[in-house]
Amino acid sequence: MLRALAIALVVALAPSAALAEEPKPKAAANPTEQLQGTWLFDEAMHKKRSELGRVWDSVVTVKGDAFTLSQLMGCKADLKGALVFDPADPKAVDLKIAALDLSELLPDYKLSAGTLPAIYKLDGDRLTLCFPRDYRGKRPTAFASSAETFLATLRRAPVGFKEFPKELVLTVTRPDGTPAAGATVGGFMYQRNTPEQKNAAPVWEYSNPVKTGADGSITIKAETVQGAQLVVRDAANGTMAFVPVSPAKRANGQFRAALARECKITGTLTCAELTKAGQPIGPTNVYLMAGGTPVASWGSKDGKFEFVAPPGKYVLNPYGSEVGSEFVDVTVPADRTELALDPIPLSARAFALLKGRPAPELEGVVAWSGEKVTFADLKGKYVLLEFWGYWCGPCVGSMPVLIELHEKFAGKGLAIVGVHMDIDGEVDTVAKLDARLAGYVKDEWKGKKIPFPNALVPGTRVGTGDDEKRGGPIAQYGIQSYPTCLLIDREGKVVGKFGARDIKQASAEIEKLLNPKK
Repeated sequence: MLRALAIALVVALAPSAALAEEPKPKAAANPTEQLQGTWLFDEAMHKKRSELGRVWDSVVTVKGDAFTLSQLMGCKADLKGALVFDPADPKAVDLKIAALDLSELLPDYKLSAGTLPAIYKLDGDRLTLCFPRDYRGKRPTAFASSAETFLATLRRAPVGFKEFPKELVLTVTRPDGTPAAGATVGGFMYQRNTPEQKNAAPVWEYSNPVKTGADGSITIKAETVQGAQLVVRDAANGTMAFVPVSPAKRANGQFRAALARECKITGTLTCAELTKAGQPIGPTNVYLMAGGTPVASWGSKDGKFEFVAPPGKYVLNPYGSEVGSEFVDVTVPADRTELALDPIPLSARAFALLKGRPAPELEGVVAWSGEKVTFADLKGKYVLLEFWGYWCGPCVGSMPVLIELHEKFAGKGLAIVGVHMDIDGEVDTVAKLDARLAGYVKDEWKGKKIPFPNALVPGTRVGTGDDEKRGGPIAQYGIQSYPTCLLIDREGKVVGKFGARDIKQASAEIEKLLNPKK
């Protein structure tokens, strides 16, 4: 004690003590220095859906203030850019993106250069970024995914990481900790009941199913994992688990899963607008999503659905041919084996409410490829109204069917009208559309160009956030997926969806319409 007191007096009385500078706070580490190296995606969310599929094989490398992102959507060309930090705001960083040629995905498609104003946080080897969905967006104020923002989490790659392993080893245990032999492991589950089994218990099937061995482990080829979750189920014992599989998590190829008691989830989809109009809800599908990734689906024609899931938080994504899409949060408690949900209300698609009514003339058309037409001009003919886009693979793939239908029936009472919806507002002339389609005409359409009229619409966004919709004809007809083909009768009234995409089936249906007595 006396020694301590003496030291204190010396410090207090020494002449130099009064002149000593106050210790300065340690300078904050340079963010750029902390980020050097290789990073892998652990999460990528937009709204409530995972976007990890876009960066499934991607690797982010930071060197100096530059970064490189490989394998964006599977492309061979790297996305390159720079990190620009704001010294006045410890959360702010601008992602300066260089232009990228994406023509291997879509003909003549390029990502333009621009800046994404982002926020970030670094927790050890975990980097979180939140940024707007396009260059026009504002810097986010919170780390959350929404209709306007993406939320991405990356983890530093393991020491010595060079490439993702070709195989994944999963070890599964029962609730008591013992090895779970014979458990089914798959990438997705879906019910496969036949019409004769309508009232029977669900028959679940799994994508790429395999069984665990006697020690509860299984080796899986990485290429068979279709999403960011694995489904593990021991149906005989009523237990299961969903196992997150992200690029960061699969870097070392080792996973563990502990099974838990499964709970049966049941519910019903409703639509007051269709009920009021005296129409059924029509075919619907519901995705059960874990961590933003669909892990199971249920399709029906009566709006009812059923799932099994272990305790946890999930999102249901219902939608249908006649109704729109929604996202519904669901929590499965640990002490429940059955969970009956309240009815889930859905909005009717605009075209479903147009059934039996005159088809609205197309609004907001910026150009016509081919002769401009109106539905008034086409009365007396059946009309197929095709909503599509050059950026949509299924649209491009089914175009030869429409071309052949035109060749077969154009002179027999059928007219086809296309509505080309351009996402980015760049295709606003016939010349620009022709340039986008040149590769398809040559390589996939056997040299044939689209012979029927096409209305070019910009797909302008109306509203913001979760209320955002497309304007013009897309809003008029409530189109939410592509391609969508509507049938209009000889009186110019909407009949409903025309779903045939096979030339033989489509031709047979058109024949019945044009020659009902045959």
